Amino acid sequence: VAGSHPRDRQVVRGIVMQLVGASTFDAADGSHYRGDLHVLLPGDPGTGKSVLAKWVAAVAPRSAFASGERVSGPGLTAAAVKDDFSDGGFSIEPGTLVRANGGVAVVDELDKASEGAISKMHSALADQIVPVSLAGQSMTLPAECGLLGVANPTGGHFKGGESLVDALPLESPLLSRFDLIFQMRSKQDRSHVRELSESMMRTWAAALKDDQGEHLDDDERQQVEGLLSLEEYRAVILRARQLDPVPTEEAIQALSEWFTEQKLALPERYGD
Repeated sequence: VAGSHPRDRQVVRGIVMQLVGASTFDAADGSHYRGDLHVLLPGDPGTGKSVLAKWVAAVAPRSAFASGERVSGPGLTAAAVKDDFSDGGFSIEPGTLVRANGGVAVVDELDKASEGAISKMHSALADQIVPVSLAGQSMTLPAECGLLGVANPTGGHFKGGESLVDALPLESPLLSRFDLIFQMRSKQDRSHVRELSESMMRTWAAALKDDQGEHLDDDERQQVEGLLSLEEYRAVILRARQLDPVPTEEAIQALSEWFTEQKLALPERYGD
């Protein structure tokens, strides 16, 4: 996964889970079960979070990419724009979340998004629809997608002992919409930094040789291409998304026990 990224197994597992998703359906009692997973990657500079985000946007069968630094609320959801081909009329221009319907929306630099964009995003993630009013008429656009958000901590780096809520310039209501949050902290020990820099340099050198038509050995070829091509990854993901596995009793018990432990391990204010 993302050959130029020094692989973090837990983060990669979470991203693959997001790409595959779960079953989305409406129960007989009217309850809606969301199968799209929302993932947040807050991290220090140089941890490769943007590399992973761009890989997801490239490999997902359906995706839309945006930068929080340059996107507005309507840019994430939808906007009414003047139609040059009609007599002063307007048309709907879908935003990132709507264009990613049925896939994954990737928003880089989420911490730089405006308050208006964050507010619009929070509502869309909660309901998976985008309400739009145009010419006195109201309509809703589908936004059934997973969100992969990439963010920098306040000040650019994690300080060490602060909580995630204090470390990120994002409001806690938005954080609660994410199913998985992976803190990508930069390790400062010499061996890790050396391993990371060597991996990046070897991948860059192999990619340059490949671009110039030079011969690559097996290790270099794997660094450039990975185990599967993008087309093969898409085929696997598409097939996996077609499956709707029903959890066994053993799986239900294991997941319930895991959730109980995680819930009780949260700060006291979340214990009730």
